[in-house]
Amino acid sequence: MAISTNGKPGTARNETEERLLDVALTLFATKGFAATSVREIIAATGVTRPVLYYYCDSKQDLFERVVRWKHDDAYHELASTISATSGVADRLRAI
Repeated sequence: MAISTNGKPGTARNETEERLLDVALTLFATKGFAATSVREIIAATGVTRPVLYYYCDSKQDLFERVVRWKHDDAYHELASTISATSGVADRLRAI
């Protein structure tokens, strides 16, 4: 996972936030948003409720952070692929 900001100015994503995002991604992907509870995310990450809410305001906020994180990863991977090739045909093949 690439390091990026966590929504709090001037801070980098730390291990706890990365673990929260990883676990939330897995649970949301396997169970769906509605069937995943904050309690499950807390239990799977081993953090307390206040720690989870330090990083996000709600389950919806956590879900949006997961979506942004994966979107940013895909964008950066695509940008790297495109910048590593020249010519339209080569870029399209690389994608």
